Amino acid sequence: MSPEAPILPSENENHMHRQRNDSLLVEENEKTREECRKRLADVEETLNAGFEKLQRVEDCFNSQLTRITGAERDLNCANHTYANLSQADGAVSKTLDDQKTYLQSVSHLIKQLDKATTPEVSLNDDHNRALN
Repeated sequence: MSPEAPILPSENENHMHRQRNDSLLVEENEKTREECRKRLADVEETLNAGFEKLQRVEDCFNSQLTRITGAERDLNCANHTYANLSQADGAVSKTLDDQKTYLQSVSHLIKQLDKATTPEVSLNDDHNRALN
């Protein structure tokens, strides 16, 4: 052998070195997988917690929507009631106006009848006498 020739490892040494490297790679892969499983579990836990919060928000939203819908129904009912009361008020006002006009007409007719009777005796005087 010449001093310049490289010393090559034996075939057996190469095989042992590869096995050791393979073992280290397998061990490293297992550690990486375990870390990934832990991270995945953390992500899953975070997602579940987020989903639970979202579910509570949705429940709250649905509850508020139910309240708003009920309030809207109540408001519509109140508006209809107000409209009905306004119509009734208008009808009562018209009826009162009609009655006032009718009573004014009757009063006018009584005055005319009173004037048409003899000057000494009016309808009101006869009425008063009948009461006494």
